[in-house]
Amino acid sequence: MDYYRVTAPHYVAGFDVKDNIVVHGAPLLHWAIGQRATKVIRYLCRKNYIVEHLSRDGKPFPKPRNVCMEPIDVQVPELQSKGSSTGH
Repeated sequence: MDYYRVTAPHYVAGFDVKDNIVVHGAPLLHWAIGQRATKVIRYLCRKNYIVEHLSRDGKPFPKPRNVCMEPIDVQVPELQSKGSSTGH
């Protein structure tokens, strides 16, 4: 599970993502539950909010990253390489 923090001019809130779906969120972000995380993150970035990726699988990052400043990195199992064999 991935954990994110949103900093807007008028609030700070968090949400949890599993398999690219928002599964939990602060009451202000209740509208995002059940939606694709990439869609939610892009929306929040367009609003010029700061969206920080705090941790992945319970392991906190040493320094939270503002995902609005880089490509969105949401782990989706079906998109990850399966076995990473190249056939060589």
